[in-house]
Amino acid sequence: MEPIEESVSASADLDPQIDETALLDELRTRSEQVRAIVPECLGMSVATRELGVTLTLVSTGRQAAVLDAMQYLDNGPCLEAADRGETLSFTADELLSEASWQLFSHRATGYGVASTLTLPLVVDGEVSGTVNLYATAEHAFDGHHQELADILGAWATGATTNADLSFTTLDTARQAPRVLADRALLETAVGIVMATAHVSDDEAIQRVRDAARRAGVSEVQVAEAVVASVHDHGAWPAV
Repeated sequence: MEPIEESVSASADLDPQIDETALLDELRTRSEQVRAIVPECLGMSVATRELGVTLTLVSTGRQAAVLDAMQYLDNGPCLEAADRGETLSFTADELLSEASWQLFSHRATGYGVASTLTLPLVVDGEVSGTVNLYATAEHAFDGHHQELADILGAWATGATTNADLSFTTLDTARQAPRVLADRALLETAVGIVMATAHVSDDEAIQRVRDAARRAGVSEVQVAEAVVASVHDHGAWPAV
C-alpha cells in the first residue's frame, strides 16, 4: 500500500524530530505485513491524538481509486475512537462496546469495503490513537486480531469490527496538512504573545483561548489576527 498525497505532505510537516521518510517506509512495511496476513486489505489509517492527524495508505489498484471517489458521496460516521480515548482506560466499558459501533455496520458496502478492524494504540494505559484496517471481504480479519495487533503495536483486546465501512478516515487524512498548518500558526501566535506580554507558555495559550471565546471565533482566527498584526504593523492586538 502507498500513502495518499495528503499523508505524504503531512508527514513532512510533523515534529522535526520525526524522519518523515522513515515514518512512511515504516507504515508501508507494516501495511504489507498486514496484507501478507489479510490479502483482501485495501487500506490502513493511523490516527494519533498527540500529532492530531490521520495518515492513510491505500492499495494502488482501481478498486481503491473507486473507493476514493465514492467516499465523498456519503459523509458517513466519523471515527471518534481517538477522541474517546482522551479519558479512557482499560476498564472503560465504552471502548469495548461492539454495539456502539454497529449503527453504521451495513452502510456503504458498495464502496468496496466489506469489513473493517479498529485497533486502539495504547500508551501508559490510555488510548493514544487508533489503527483502522479496511478489507474487501466480509470476515477478512476474523481470527487475525492478535497477529495484526502484534504487527501494528496495538491492543487486540480492544478491537472493534465494522466501525467505519464508509472509510471516513480517508477524508480525515486529507485534512492533515491543514491541521498541521493551523497548529503551526497557533504556536507562532502563542510565541508572539509570550514575547510581547512577557507571560508563560500556558498563560499565552489561555489568553488566545479566552480571546477566541469572548469574540465567538476560533483560536485559529485569533492566531491569524495576531500574526497578521505583527507582519503588518509590528505589533499585536491585546489578547
